[in-house]
Order: sequence, then C-alpha cells, then structure tokens
Amino acid sequence: MAIVPEDAERRIRAKRINERLKLLASSVNTVGLTVLGAAVLVPFIGGTFTPAALVWILLAVGLHSVAQILLSWLRSED
Repeated sequence: MAIVPEDAERRIRAKRINERLKLLASSVNTVGLTVLGAAVLVPFIGGTFTPAALVWILLAVGLHSVAQILLSWLRSED
C-alpha cells in the first residue's frame, strides 16, 4: 500500500505534536521531581518537618499527574 502525500504529511504533523508533548511532559515531570526532592530533602537535612512540606509534596504529585495527562494526548502516527 502506497503512502500518499497527504498521509505522509499527517504522520509528520502527528510526530511533531507527539515530540512536543513528550518534551513538555518531561519538563513538567522534572519540575515535579525537583519540588519533591526539595520538599523531602530540605526538611530532612534541617531536621524540621513542617506542614508546608506536605503542600510541596502534594504539588509535586500534582505536577506528575499533569505530565501523565499530557502523555495521554499523544496522537497515533499510523
């Protein structure tokens, strides 16, 4: 089965969108992991765990969830 130019263009567009979504999801997840690291390590090193640390941990989980949602928007490249 031959690939027509319109089909090839659609695949390229889908691939471009997918790569941008993966980059954005990766960036959001990295920020989430950084926030999580700061929320856990800073109180651990300082010896004080405050309720604010729990808020930061929840924020990190939220950012990770956003990254997962972004990945669910990936398009089929077939």
